Amino acid sequence: MQAKTVLVFALVLIPLAITVIFKYAPAFTKHQKITSVAILHPQVIAPNEYLHLEDDVVKRLHDALSEVPTKDIQQTGRDLAQLASTSGASALIVPTLTIDAGIVQLDLQVIEARTGRVIFKTPFQSSIENYPDMMKAAGAALKRALLG
Repeated sequence: MQAKTVLVFALVLIPLAITVIFKYAPAFTKHQKITSVAILHPQVIAPNEYLHLEDDVVKRLHDALSEVPTKDIQQTGRDLAQLASTSGASALIVPTLTIDAGIVQLDLQVIEARTGRVIFKTPFQSSIENYPDMMKAAGAALKRALLG
């Protein structure tokens, strides 16, 4: 009777343990060291008078990450995980800027190229007058997240 009980527990617990290890182990490992980044051209959702901020967002992110080799990517409409892996960089930064009724929101997402996993995703929001300060805070948070 005891041998059957032990056998049943072993046959149930061993596959369960193996499944848990393979499914959840990547969640407990740190992402790879970021040595270079690719910045996707930002999507801007705003009236035409603010479309010039597309280039400003990229410039400010480049400035914030001056310690890391960066390159720009103009491609759109592709799978982000695939784009991250083919970019040649360790991570892909995906910015989205939304402006509505004088409120600016920048959504920053960083995808690790090796795994295709999102390693940073944070929105930043301010009034249009405080846009430079918001971008400075976003750049600093991104730098801390990527460089430690």
